[in-house]
Amino acid sequence: MSDAQVARYGRFVGDPSAIELERFFRLDERALRLVAAKRRDHNRLGFAVQWDTVRMLGRFLPEPVEVPPSAVTFVAEQLGIADCSCIGEYADRLPTQHEHARELRRECGFREFDGAEEELRAFVAARVWACEDGPR
Repeated sequence: MSDAQVARYGRFVGDPSAIELERFFRLDERALRLVAAKRRDHNRLGFAVQWDTVRMLGRFLPEPVEVPPSAVTFVAEQLGIADCSCIGEYADRLPTQHEHARELRRECGFREFDGAEEELRAFVAARVWACEDGPR
């Protein structure tokens, strides 16, 4: 990967497109059910934004509120949260963010890469041998 690609990896480099918002930031019934269990607007919004971010980027952000405002607004509208600036309060309590990330891992089956590296290597190796070109 080039230095520019490495710098962009696993983070937002601009606003998601309308298609990306619909694909990754549209909350389904399961997400809405889990979000509804959160008590305050900033926790509901923060949890939902983490859910959507990991779906789009494939990882949790070190600062879960560093998401483009258009994405936060899109999620807030779905949740009926009028003031999406409340997401700033989500950053105030790190244990809540970690708790939510653990819940998302458990509920959605997300795993840390180092815990799944061997399984991924086996999957990729099987796919390589199954293609016509072999392991080139």
